[in-house]
Amino acid sequence: MRKLFFGISIPKKTADKFLPLYHELVREYPKLTFSPPRKWHITIHFVGDVTEKAYEVIRENFKRNKLPAVSPIVLGGNPALGTFGNLVLFLRVRDEGKELEDLHRALSEMVPVHLTRTFHPHVAWARNPRNVSLPGIIQNHTHTVEKEYNLGRLILFESLSEKGKTVFIPCAYRVLRRR
Repeated sequence: MRKLFFGISIPKKTADKFLPLYHELVREYPKLTFSPPRKWHITIHFVGDVTEKAYEVIRENFKRNKLPAVSPIVLGGNPALGTFGNLVLFLRVRDEGKELEDLHRALSEMVPVHLTRTFHPHVAWARNPRNVSLPGIIQNHTHTVEKEYNLGRLILFESLSEKGKTVFIPCAYRVLRRR
């Protein structure tokens, strides 16, 4: 079985704008497992566990199916908490033009129906595998860096657990067409 998801890479120039907030959170919540900035990506569609045969179908569909074009997006706002397998500290992604939702829908058509998930684009910054109490995390951080950013590449990732850590392995890439 393989655990798959689709994500969009975040250019370094964009990621650098979030470093002050990121480092503040790393200092304030040392028990969380933070992702280094070079690994940040926008999760667009979580597929989940698939068989090897389903993986091959999804990968081939991803390589050849047409995807909608996208405009720059808005990243930012206060960090938030959500549950994606375990508690996650994430940065919101605003999809004002509904283009990422269109992209999510197109990706959903590439996977078996029983694997489709709801649309919730986000940048996961930290995981909380030990379920550490995080009181006031949303209220305490009002630093925002809301700005439009061009997107990087669309990537089909495989998520692996290795020695207690989660590793994301890129399986296939697509360049996003710009509007």
